[in-house]
Amino acid sequence: KRWLHIALRRLLAAREHDLTRRLLQRFGAEVEQLQADSTITGWLSWSKIYEYLNLDSASGRCLNQVVNVEPQDSYEWGVWLSQVERRGNKAEILDAIARTAQWIVQQDDDAMVRAKYLDLVAKHGSSHELACALDRTLDWLDNHPEDSNVRAKAVKIIAESGDIDRVLATIGRTY
Repeated sequence: KRWLHIALRRLLAAREHDLTRRLLQRFGAEVEQLQADSTITGWLSWSKIYEYLNLDSASGRCLNQVVNVEPQDSYEWGVWLSQVERRGNKAEILDAIARTAQWIVQQDDDAMVRAKYLDLVAKHGSSHELACALDRTLDWLDNHPEDSNVRAKAVKIIAESGDIDRVLATIGRTY
């Protein structure tokens, strides 16, 4: 699988766009079979290949597939959450919120995904989900006082709710 990605990307780097297009057309069925087992990173790579060839519908199709793949690591979770928010329907977004809530419990040190999760819950979650996410985040911040990014997100979300006392308490928990 990797050799095909590498070969196509090298052809593109060498500005062999016509040859790359012909290869994709000639081996379309084989490419689709390889794509079927792609990870999120793989789908992103395929999307870039099509983007370089100005095949926007194929690039978009690859990005749409990201929503349907199980993230494998922190990077993929971040990309997946962004793509679910952009391309997913309401049910997929709510599912992403629930799945991410479980994942960040298992990945206690993953601040990047935690920050994206807070954004997603703030924009698309229920008020109960947001309250629970903030409570868990504030507890997490007690054990991770050095994390300013997640703290800033939590403070911003709390401030937007108008609860200034809670904002001050959250800032006070830093010291």
